[in-house]
Amino acid sequence: MLTGQELALAIAAVLAGAMALGALLHWLWRRLSVGRSGDGGRLAALGERLHEAETAREAAELARQEAEARLARHEAETAERIADIAARLNRMPAGGAGGDGGAGGDGGEGGDGGDGGDGGDETVAALERELSETSAELEAMHEELSSAHQRIGELEAELDRLRGTGA
Repeated sequence: MLTGQELALAIAAVLAGAMALGALLHWLWRRLSVGRSGDGGRLAALGERLHEAETAREAAELARQEAEARLARHEAETAERIADIAARLNRMPAGGAGGDGGAGGDGGEGGDGGDGGDGGDETVAALERELSETSAELEAMHEELSSAHQRIGELEAELDRLRGTGA
């Protein structure tokens, strides 16, 4: 059996060993944790890129909505102008213009312009020029909207890609 003094020394040795082992494990834990913080920095950078992509996507979505609204307004104005041109062509005397002077559903020109009075030809030509310009403006707006849709698709694909790598 152990004497009191031997028991005290054994307990002191076990406590000292436990403290040394705890210090060693603490040092080892801190060392390994620092190595992992590099991953945390990479994840933070990915999170930031993801946030930027979402912000860009939201901005593109807002721009698309504005472009659609602008296009809708412009389309309504164009339809109104086309209807006005068609009405003016229909009101012209029979000798001034041939055809019905209407506009097709696709924004194309209607009527054949015909031959007739001296003022009628100029009016028809002016109306057809105006109709042609309006149709060109409408086509440009459609191209702009198509471009906005394509950019939104690209941003959504980038956002999905970033979400996939961040997961």
